[in-house]
Amino acid sequence: MAIRSPVGSKLTPYKLSDEELLYIGRIIRATAEIEDIVNWYLFHLSNIPYAILAVLLGKMPVSSRIGLAKRFANWRGGEAKAFYDNVMGSNAVRDLFNYRNILAHGVLLGKTDAGDIAFQVQDSSSEPQEEHVPLLVTAVPPSSLKETAELSEGLIPVLERSLQLEGRQGERLERGLERHPKGQPEPKPKHPRPPQS
Repeated sequence: MAIRSPVGSKLTPYKLSDEELLYIGRIIRATAEIEDIVNWYLFHLSNIPYAILAVLLGKMPVSSRIGLAKRFANWRGGEAKAFYDNVMGSNAVRDLFNYRNILAHGVLLGKTDAGDIAFQVQDSSSEPQEEHVPLLVTAVPPSSLKETAELSEGLIPVLERSLQLEGRQGERLERGLERHPKGQPEPKPKHPRPPQS
């Protein structure tokens, strides 16, 4: 199997530093929050109760959720369509999730001659042909990890303000966690032992 790139490069073994792993973790955490905001955005656009929407969405990829949001926004028109076109449907949001997927699902190949970190992912947009599985290699500059972490974390409050979702986390914290019916039984209160004589 040959791995090719437009300019070609040798790959040298590379281990991600603790700082790079921290940035990757921050990106994955922030994009998980943004994915939740996309769900709330769909909830507001569709007027479908949130619990029902959650069941309908299931494990749908975020790209498909954003595509669904486009349909609802176009149907709504006006401000909803403008917000989608300028924010949710923007190349910046799409690129952010693509970048997250490279980091979360890509196999670390090493460093390129240019000093970029190379990751290999399966190309889900192409069909395998005969014995060949289409693979993509993306090389990211190490400095982009910090920049993307800061960008993705900074996007969360902007989206929350724009969609008036600032209280979404507070509601969850106030509600707390209910015990699952199949979970562990509640511990029985301990009775103090009577004093021994």
